[in-house]
Amino acid sequence: MPDIRSVVRWGCALIICLAVMGLLAAPAGAQDQPEQPVVTLRQWATGASATSQFGESDWSALRVTGAPDSFACGDQWTAWASAEATGVDSLTVTYDIPLVPTQINIYQSYNPGAITGIELVLADGSGTVPVPDSADPGTECPGVLSIDVLDATAPVNGVIIHLDQTITGDWNEIDAVELVGVLEMGSEVSLWASSASATSQYSDTSWSARQVTGAPDSPECADQATAWASETSSGQDVLTVQFPLPVIPTRLDIVQTYNPGAITSVDLILANGRTVPVADSADPGTECPGMFSLALDEPNAVIGAAIHLDQTITGDWSEIDAVSITGAVAGGLLHQWASGASATSQYGTSGWSVLQATGAPDSIGCGDQAMAWASATPTGVDTLTVSFMADVVPTQVNIYQVYNPGAITGIELVLADGSGTVPVPDSADPGTECPGVLSVDVPDATAPVNGVIIHLDQTITGDWNEIDAVELVGTLGAE
Repeated sequence: MPDIRSVVRWGCALIICLAVMGLLAAPAGAQDQPEQPVVTLRQWATGASATSQFGESDWSALRVTGAPDSFACGDQWTAWASAEATGVDSLTVTYDIPLVPTQINIYQSYNPGAITGIELVLADGSGTVPVPDSADPGTECPGVLSIDVLDATAPVNGVIIHLDQTITGDWNEIDAVELVGVLEMGSEVSLWASSASATSQYSDTSWSARQVTGAPDSPECADQATAWASETSSGQDVLTVQFPLPVIPTRLDIVQTYNPGAITSVDLILANGRTVPVADSADPGTECPGMFSLALDEPNAVIGAAIHLDQTITGDWSEIDAVSITGAVAGGLLHQWASGASATSQYGTSGWSVLQATGAPDSIGCGDQAMAWASATPTGVDTLTVSFMADVVPTQVNIYQVYNPGAITGIELVLADGSGTVPVPDSADPGTECPGVLSVDVPDATAPVNGVIIHLDQTITGDWNEIDAVELVGTLGAE
């Protein structure tokens, strides 16, 4: 998987202009305007629809959302396929954060070659803009069709992909679509939580803390496995969420889908690591389903929130489906989990796959666990590459290991400008406990990075060295 994902750099100016490809271009005298700092982001689609789909679940449009998970060339249910093998169709994908686009990456996993062109969906709702020369010239299978978007200045939040499968004579399946672009620092955004943890959860999959991430997907008032629930129905628990970018917040929204009323207080987690309580943040009685909204006037950058619940108040599970924060994008220290991953090998295409290394840790205890990445063989010499949404000047890399630590021989950082990688000195694992975190400090870094390559030699441990999550810590918006 090529470098992918998400975030920074001061120095790119967003300048308002006249229409070029329908996006705006710079007026006379614009060169006299002061440059505005921007962040570079890479994000996977969070919503999708199509003119047709082969199934309501497998091969559906929703299979295009999120990071790639179809890792071979073939007819795979984890990718979108149209209803007919030679259909003339369009696939529309949407994104949480509007960006001024610089590149679109389309991951194709079966019979590439049917894409005739793409359009960008303008975030202000005013229409779409075709991208010149965006037909597929002949992508390998599996492979990525990368389309550069030149001179764009208007934010977009969607991509429409047009296909004519009479060209290929068979299904052209699409696995994922990545939007790369820039966002002006200080822009107002609404962000859904990108990771979550809790003092307890009903299970490790359904009703887990991970169900709180992303947009709401529990549409009615009921006990639903797509929302977080604590271990017991009368638990006194804390649900902690993290957002993909630091913001100066104006509002926090908590979507509750079962027995609202147990929230007793909310704390904000600042980018500097401190927490501050939100005054009068007990739930006064939200409807079900409903959104408990808190107005905020915190002047510092916020990266997360801790929600305190006492379910003895409701006498039953109080379930939370999603949490979002609204505010102005801010610079500062950012902790982020990997949003994409690839490896020289993997034990499975679901359990023990590279995707298990993305997101927050979800493997509890030391042991062979399907929710962590494992290589194909127990004594393999392998590399695991993870990528991140935001470009940051790195200060630390944290690698969460859950089985046989000790095989990591070193790490490299992937430079965000695409110029190569930088090895980190003294980054071999000196002997992490199990489970445990190998923390590697990155001193004196000045260049932004958006990926980490982890090298392992499992002949050292004589067994699988499984990795559950990788965290990149660094400064967003640094020059």
